[in-house]
Amino acid sequence: MGCRSCEKACQEANQQAKEIEHVKWRRVLSEDGNKGKVFLSISCNHCAEPACVKVCPVKAYTKRADGIVVHNPEKCVGCKYCLYACPYHAPQFSEDTQRISKCHFCYKRQDQGQQPACVAACPTKALGCGKLSELKKTQGGVAELNGLPSAEITKPSWVIIPKE
Repeated sequence: MGCRSCEKACQEANQQAKEIEHVKWRRVLSEDGNKGKVFLSISCNHCAEPACVKVCPVKAYTKRADGIVVHNPEKCVGCKYCLYACPYHAPQFSEDTQRISKCHFCYKRQDQGQQPACVAACPTKALGCGKLSELKKTQGGVAELNGLPSAEITKPSWVIIPKE
């Protein structure tokens, strides 16, 4: 519905540091559709084949066993290779720090049994998380939408349920 609660929750939970306050790890995109405005909340897709991991010359990225792609800002040199490689524009460059940062899917919250901040804040439950194999069974779920990069590029770990 475009309330942007997910954006705000992400910023409050993860981006308190002044040096990255202008960076948005989660963004709500909007477009005029056939039946009015349509919205897509997007952040890092923690891809099965993440382009960011492949191109980082200093190995600032790691992929956890659960599939979450984590960026280490201490290793980052700000080259922006990952920013250009990611077809979803998930890595964000901070002019203040001259480094990249990105969504880490609130892995610390998840490790404690909580949902990611964006998911917990969504008033309509438009966002969810769980085992990808289970989510892929969702009726009407798709891996691709017109206007987004091909899922074959990085194999994003998501299921999108388009509005009718």
